[in-house]
Amino acid sequence: MPTPQPATGDDLTAEACALPIALLAAQHIYCRPVRDSAGTYLVLPLADGSDITFTGTTTDGIEVRTHHPVHQHGSWQASWTDGDTHRPLYDSTDQHLPHRPDTETLVAAIVTCVNAHGGNRTTPTPR
Repeated sequence: MPTPQPATGDDLTAEACALPIALLAAQHIYCRPVRDSAGTYLVLPLADGSDITFTGTTTDGIEVRTHHPVHQHGSWQASWTDGDTHRPLYDSTDQHLPHRPDTETLVAAIVTCVNAHGGNRTTPTPR
């Protein structure tokens, strides 16, 4: 997968995942991309062995992926799991929020969870 570049508020061609990745990295929280039959998503391994995953949907609500243009952003979903238990952290489905405020709320939920579970255990990927 290509390495996303941070999006600005006016850059509607940037990938939707670039902004949350940049906001998380600014707080020394890193994630890794995953692609499987369910779509594309990002995983944040936590210090206690649990994980956070997050993904988005496009405006048509059909595509579950993180790599789509900002102007096609529909929603974010994030969840926490320890392998046995799954807990939703954030879901903006059907809220029709603009990309930036939706992303900032997603990141706030992720940061709260990361801190509650002892931090992030992923280091940045060299570019």
